[in-house]
Amino acid sequence: MSAKETTPVELLGQSIRVLIVDDDEAHAQAVAESLRRVGYDCTVAGSGARAASLIESQTYDVIVTDLMMDDLDGLEILRKSKEELPDAEVILLTGHASIKTAVAAGQHGVHTYLTKPLDITELRHAVEKASTRVRLLRKNAELSQRLDEKFGYE
Repeated sequence: MSAKETTPVELLGQSIRVLIVDDDEAHAQAVAESLRRVGYDCTVAGSGARAASLIESQTYDVIVTDLMMDDLDGLEILRKSKEELPDAEVILLTGHASIKTAVAAGQHGVHTYLTKPLDITELRHAVEKASTRVRLLRKNAELSQRLDEKFGYE
């Protein structure tokens, strides 16, 4: 492995899947690359509509979405992800921070609310924290299922 390559960050034997949503394609690709360098499996959606389609058809552990987009905004992506992928954690990015949007995001279950310009270290820390929470939820569900199979608890 070269110095740039990293081992994939895993969740129960599978790499952590991160969806990056931003209608600024260059920004989305830069975020994805910064997360890939530390081992995350990243997919980029260049619009809210594309992200909604991906959320309906695939599974992601963490969703990093811009707040302000032309079609579906970050709060709509947050709501969609909580409907389709309730265990996924959502990190909301914004260059237009306000108390009103932070409160709305919190009410809809956002994991973290970060402001632009992004600090890559802060973003990586937020994704790691979110993926740790997802790991714990999935491990708990797996252990509960094992107990149920072994002892027949309902």
